[in-house]
Amino acid sequence: MAIFTLDQYLRGVIKNTKQSTNDLKLDSKNKNQKDFAIYVENHNGGIHRYHSQEEWLFVENGTCSIKLRNQILDLSAGNLVLIKAGQAFEIKEQTSETVVVKMRVKAIYDFEKELQNYMSLDNKENEILVTVKSLLAEKGYLFIKTSRLMKQSQLIENAINEYLNGDLFMASMMAGTFSQLLALSLRTQVFSQATGKSKKANFIGSDLDRYIDLHFADVKLAEYFGFNQNYFSNLVKQKTGKSFVEHVDERRMQEARELLAQPNLSLKEIISRVGYSSKSFFYKKFSEYYGTTPALMREELFRQANINLK
Repeated sequence: MAIFTLDQYLRGVIKNTKQSTNDLKLDSKNKNQKDFAIYVENHNGGIHRYHSQEEWLFVENGTCSIKLRNQILDLSAGNLVLIKAGQAFEIKEQTSETVVVKMRVKAIYDFEKELQNYMSLDNKENEILVTVKSLLAEKGYLFIKTSRLMKQSQLIENAINEYLNGDLFMASMMAGTFSQLLALSLRTQVFSQATGKSKKANFIGSDLDRYIDLHFADVKLAEYFGFNQNYFSNLVKQKTGKSFVEHVDERRMQEARELLAQPNLSLKEIISRVGYSSKSFFYKKFSEYYGTTPALMREELFRQANINLK
């Protein structure tokens, strides 16, 4: 039996639709629920304008731009934007590969209400909550800048799959997933406009690791930290013993190994997801790092997991 990923399913919905509406409501197997819904953005061209009913907007694949309060947010796969109710926003500049999902689930999970009711256990938690609440009040949205391979993306996919499958206690399962998603985002502080200490003063260590986790598939060397590119590269080398590029390649290799264990992903998809445009260069780096080929590594991972695709 063929195994379809969520991305493949959503692409099929877009490709096969005969509707001209800007968004396409996904069908849930639970026909009794009418209080919340999930949509995928159509590829019918033009600018898609909306008035938020409280949205979780998730980029499953590709890139797009959205306009909120005269600000342009450039989004890539894995990015998530929480938009307050009553906000006008536009989705534009989708590519042919773009898959954007909108989740209107306030009836089962009110993220603003949960955010207000959070109990902070220490000063650090309270500082994070104050920052996030201020961002939400000032901007009307929260931009959670995660990557496609971070746990936040997995949680969103879990919620979408719950909706599609429509199994017993679907709403409770989805609400629990969104609650975990918010808590994880607060813990990892992946909000794009978070305030705090100067990035220049504290970029080595966890900040550097977090930046690479977020951007290893599409890194812009010094932009995030506000340094001159050459100075930044030398500083990372001096502080860690490895160049920034070596750090990124190491992270990419770790992710590649994780993805090779997933039988539903092709090598072409894996190479693209970890940020390489050249198959031969990816194979060269992989061989240098692991001492074997991706194909042989995948065979061994499948053997260990007792996966037989023959």
